[in-house]
Amino acid sequence: MRCFASLDSEGARAVLRADDEVDRDEALLIRHALAEIRSHPEISPQEVDFIFVARNLERVADHATNIAEDVVLIAEAQNLKHGTKLVR
Repeated sequence: MRCFASLDSEGARAVLRADDEVDRDEALLIRHALAEIRSHPEISPQEVDFIFVARNLERVADHATNIAEDVVLIAEAQNLKHGTKLVR
């Protein structure tokens, strides 16, 4: 949101670069939670809640990425949305 308020496209690009790390962290956390469920079925309700938290935090990162793409569009007139689909 700070990048949006100040039209900081470099800061927005840093948000975009961080998204892959968030995706990797989510996958790691879910794998860990599933392993804990297998090892300790009695804590499965807590681990399922943990999985939902991880998924929702990843969605927050996706929304931040969407805002960052909008900042780059506004500040630089460069559309980064679906970038690989637009470049041929």
